[in-house]
Amino acid sequence: MKKNNNKDMKTSVFFFLSNLSGGGAQRTIVNILNGIDKSKYNVKLILLKLNSDDAYVDLVHKSIPIINLNTRGRYAFWKIKKIIDKEKPDILFSTLAQVNLAVWLGHKCSFHKPKLVLRETSYRTFGKNLNRLSHLLFKRMYNDADNVIALSKGVKNDLIELYGVKSDKITTIYNPIDTEYIFEKSKEECELGYSKDFKMVSCGRLVEQKNYSLIINALSIIKNKGYENFELFILGEGPKRDELNDLILECGLEGNVKLVGFQNNPYKYMAQADLFVLSSAWEGFGHVVAEALATGTPVLSTDCPHGPKEILQDGEFGWIVDNNDYIQMSDKLIEIIDGTIKYDDYKSISRERAQDFDVSKIVIEYQNVLRLGS
Repeated sequence: MKKNNNKDMKTSVFFFLSNLSGGGAQRTIVNILNGIDKSKYNVKLILLKLNSDDAYVDLVHKSIPIINLNTRGRYAFWKIKKIIDKEKPDILFSTLAQVNLAVWLGHKCSFHKPKLVLRETSYRTFGKNLNRLSHLLFKRMYNDADNVIALSKGVKNDLIELYGVKSDKITTIYNPIDTEYIFEKSKEECELGYSKDFKMVSCGRLVEQKNYSLIINALSIIKNKGYENFELFILGEGPKRDELNDLILECGLEGNVKLVGFQNNPYKYMAQADLFVLSSAWEGFGHVVAEALATGTPVLSTDCPHGPKEILQDGEFGWIVDNNDYIQMSDKLIEIIDGTIKYDDYKSISRERAQDFDVSKIVIEYQNVLRLGS
């Protein structure tokens, strides 16, 4: 890549993303775009598909140009190649596996060769049924990149062990959260009010990874032990809705567990809850854990690979139970409800920990990586 000799010239960075629908990766890129130093970087957002009603469309600052490729990931690489050759950006930044593949292929085919930065968000050893060809493509892709950003230390280790990426090529950068925005949104009134004394909330798509059956089974145990004045709101939509609804009915929890669907503002539900619960089987980071902390709500999480344990610093800033252990989770919930452990101590330090992930700090870490190619 040809370097800018004029120190006054800005570095042009093209950010690639699938869409602006609700999701941790999408919110992260929006935070980076809005927070990046515009006196040093010219940024553009290139989307595979732009829908005007996507959850995060209105959060992107109006000064940031958006290019809509209007195509699926597998067909996007040629359009990406043409954009690279026409506009000659200094740096390509991509996140999410299928988008990464399209950008990598477009970069391989282009005549202009900007720096390529790829961000990996998933723990690929577990939970991903990738065929041999996909693994070979990912291995080549991440080793070809100039820099790789891993969402957690666990994801970094996964990239090294699974794909042989050199450690010094990988930078671990946690998801940025806009703590001020979250705090302000958390003050809004909930359309759906909690009706029980002990209020819990979970947030994320209704998919296998989120393992909501774990928390439902844990709650079934505590109800059978005589605890009834509790309520869990699960925020999100997905293919497991019918299956989870059947499990709720089977466990007799229809008065305690509510599938309330996707919420544009989950923070007000987090703030009104006594506890945020993450039941995931695996995570790249666990964005909602950091967001819950920012609302001042204590967190109970499974020790899933990899991010939540890093966010909670081995239990210093929240409770951690063994992965996929609903009995241990039920025991911990009873301790919390009964007040036999120091709930208020965690509540007082939740926002303090969330500041470590504030966008103002995390964006500087991203700029440090981008600066290597400017």
